[in-house]
Amino acid sequence: MGLSRSGSAGTTHERERITPAVDLGVSDVPRPASSEGLTFQAGHRRRSSAPTGISFGSHPDIAYARIARREEPVSENCNTGCSRDFSSQHGTTRRIRAFVDDDERAGGAQDPNNTVATQSLITQLEGFGCTRPPTPLLLTRNRRFSRPPGNRPSDFDVEGPCRWGSLTLEAGTGNTGRLTLETWEDMSVSGDDRASASDGSANLDRGVDPDDSRGSSASESGNATEEPAWKISCEEKRAERERLIAYFKIPEMRLPSSRLKKVVNFFEWEVNQDILSDRDFEMTGFADVEQVLLKLRTGQWKCVDVMMAYIRRATVIHQLTNCLTEIMFIEALNRARALDELPPARRGPLHGLPFTVKDQFNVPGFDSTIGYASFIGNAKELPPSTLVEVLQRQGAIVFAKTNVPQSLMWCETDNNVWGRTNNPRNLDCSPGGSTGGEAVLLAMKGTLVGWGTDIGGSCRIPSALVGCWGLRPSSYRLPYYGVTVSTDGQEHVPSVIGPMTQTPQSLTFITRQVIQSNTHNLDPKVVPIPWREDLYQSTLLSEKLRIGLMLDDGVVRVHPPIARLLNWVATVLARNGHEIIPWKPDLHSEGIALMDEFYRADGGADVRSAIEASGEDYIEHCQKLFGKQMAAGAIDMPSYWKLLVEKRKIQRAYLDRWNNAGLDLLLTPVMPHVGVKHKQTSWVGYTKIWNVLDYSAVVLPNIGYVLADAIKIHETDFEWKLYRPRNDIDAANWKLYNPREMYNQPIAMQLVARRYEEEKVLGGMQLISDALKNYTEIKDEAYFEVIEPADRHNKHGRESSGEPCASGLQSAPLGRMPVEQPEYPSRTDNFGRLSTIPEASSHAASEVAPSVESVGTAVAHSVCSADSFVTAKSTSRE
Repeated sequence: MGLSRSGSAGTTHERERITPAVDLGVSDVPRPASSEGLTFQAGHRRRSSAPTGISFGSHPDIAYARIARREEPVSENCNTGCSRDFSSQHGTTRRIRAFVDDDERAGGAQDPNNTVATQSLITQLEGFGCTRPPTPLLLTRNRRFSRPPGNRPSDFDVEGPCRWGSLTLEAGTGNTGRLTLETWEDMSVSGDDRASASDGSANLDRGVDPDDSRGSSASESGNATEEPAWKISCEEKRAERERLIAYFKIPEMRLPSSRLKKVVNFFEWEVNQDILSDRDFEMTGFADVEQVLLKLRTGQWKCVDVMMAYIRRATVIHQLTNCLTEIMFIEALNRARALDELPPARRGPLHGLPFTVKDQFNVPGFDSTIGYASFIGNAKELPPSTLVEVLQRQGAIVFAKTNVPQSLMWCETDNNVWGRTNNPRNLDCSPGGSTGGEAVLLAMKGTLVGWGTDIGGSCRIPSALVGCWGLRPSSYRLPYYGVTVSTDGQEHVPSVIGPMTQTPQSLTFITRQVIQSNTHNLDPKVVPIPWREDLYQSTLLSEKLRIGLMLDDGVVRVHPPIARLLNWVATVLARNGHEIIPWKPDLHSEGIALMDEFYRADGGADVRSAIEASGEDYIEHCQKLFGKQMAAGAIDMPSYWKLLVEKRKIQRAYLDRWNNAGLDLLLTPVMPHVGVKHKQTSWVGYTKIWNVLDYSAVVLPNIGYVLADAIKIHETDFEWKLYRPRNDIDAANWKLYNPREMYNQPIAMQLVARRYEEEKVLGGMQLISDALKNYTEIKDEAYFEVIEPADRHNKHGRESSGEPCASGLQSAPLGRMPVEQPEYPSRTDNFGRLSTIPEASSHAASEVAPSVESVGTAVAHSVCSADSFVTAKSTSRE
């Protein structure tokens, strides 16, 4: 059974396969009759000018020769189905069962977009001629030959484990028509034949900015020479991606109108209930990793079925947001089939677990472009990721990579190679970065576990803005070897690997699983600290933790809903017996300034050389941070050593301050705002300070949601009305605040522990998640009894101190809101039609935003005041 992408074992294009420690029994799987035939094949097929047949453009070593062609008339009433038997010269019998609608047979007059044929044609293939039992048939419409109105053929691809066929349904008049079946067998062709047969067209998706020339499709052959080489290379790279996912895409007409911006719950819309089967919806609906693994290990679900479900869902998510880069669907399905054949005793602890990785994780046979055009085609140069190897040895299956910004060094997700990724909660907004693609896929349940990296907030910021759980561990707690990165070799503020999941339990589970794998034996930089279950449990079960609360980093103040929500969380924790300690941002500005110096230590030379190697255009943020104007900022070695000394001093001073306060954990914002428009994120000080200190940090997402209000908070509330920005960055952030535009955007918070205290921060995460599910509403009177901003007096005129602000908490009023709340009307309906939004009034405080879908979601909590409205929600344990 061929598990490589290559169809010819001896070619230079053959892709290596990671050999798992768990024996997958691949040698026991019978091979198909054809040479190295793919178990699954996907994408468009293009007829070659060579007489041998056709070439599969995205797999240059695979071609096909036609072995049979049969045509049969169809005269019976096809509304009830009509079947025909076809026999190839190899004696393989295939039965095609076609269901055709009367309107479609009538020439498409009532269905000009061919929707009926696409949805109603059902094909079942029997007797594949292989030694293996038949597998469920895959069917897709070949969109390359889209059917126009009238009596034209409709082409479909029929997939099987040995061969593939092209079924053509040609409508006639009345109850007549013709079915044509062509079957093909794979064979090798020369490089010249492959080149002549390749298809370079790019089927661009919804995620590419239509006003951005970087996202334009490939030019016609006559104009190809007019484009720069880097653009052609990027277009070909995108075209390859589109060919590989075309098999699983839904018709463009099934996508929502471009005027509809919120697509995070796309699969739950009533009109979309048929996009995924009930079985697929069930399999991708489980958010908890351990529950899915239990069903896979016990055989309740097959690995191949689960993988197919995630592939289908991930493809549609990509059509909506442009989140995927490298596609590994074929490899994943082949691996899933092999795993299904293992006896239970030989199944690994992560048997069949679907996961995806950020584009920079090296997977053999696939590029790690990290948004650079010059990195296209670098697959052979890359060492495999230790993390991916470890996960696959335990039975997990990687099936895709996800999008990043050019250079990785910014909290947006946009590059010339793959285009821009959009936030599914508002497609006009940024998902954050640099792990934006991974967060988008997780938030829409397109993967079960995602892996990103974090050098200044790259895991945490997207997790907060889109809505998933993400961990930033201390450096070298998890294996980083085999991860492509800009400024490779710098150790002053190292990038770290971070897991991302849909539930807090899953985040703890997958972190524990990797740490317990003794990866220090595989990556020399990994610290040999075993998983400390006692530390995790003692934190989780603690009845009294000392938790710091920092609402302001002294540079950029957070928007009002974020401050309100963190105060509410602190009140809940105080009511549960924990001490809330006001925390001033001492040393934060110094640490952030120091990190900026580290970023500019080489004057931007590394990033600049990678961009200019291909001649590609700079993305705006890269031009500002690493353009030629930054070259003069490069520092010499003595200056660099001084920076390292300064970093050590800051780390020591902060540790002393933490220890003197007796803190267990620290609660802070993640960003000073919720989701904002593309290119508007500007301040990452709330996250990157912990990279300088190398502290463990985790994001708790979707704690609340911003409600729409026509009156800005600072115009009605005395405290916010008098606020004056401290600096240009603060002023820019304050201008972004618009409750109406930020409607229903999730609000997250960050929990921090000291260096190498991943177990403690994960235990605290679970403790807080469990505590929040028991509360619904805390009114304004409770807020100011918790903590005031560090640079202000509280409402009683007392200065903030280092002691807990517990006064008044026990008497703070709690009011329970009704479980069912009226939904605030959205700007558009499911079809993108504009709908009326009533202006907010004095009664707006009684309206609560609808809770966003989540497996295991508890009752929505609401924090309401005259000046800000936030729906607070927590996730209960399954």
